[in-house]
Amino acid sequence: MIKLAEKKKEMELKYDLERNVKLAKFEDGKIDISFNENLNKNFIKKLSQSLFEWTGKRWIISLSKEENLRTFHQEKLEKKE
Repeated sequence: MIKLAEKKKEMELKYDLERNVKLAKFEDGKIDISFNENLNKNFIKKLSQSLFEWTGKRWIISLSKEENLRTFHQEKLEKKE
């Protein structure tokens, strides 16, 4: 999704996906996420609209209660260390 957001020039969406969203589960048509306090308040709506435009189908975005998840950016930093 991050690469697709970048390709579609949706930089705000890309930024939130990298730094503020923690992916719990990803399936065709369904995404489970958690997020930090910095997430844009319109993120879910924007992601839902963008996914529909990009794929032509509706996606279910649900909030996960799973703990110990990391953002893409956090994982990237940990791999460097």
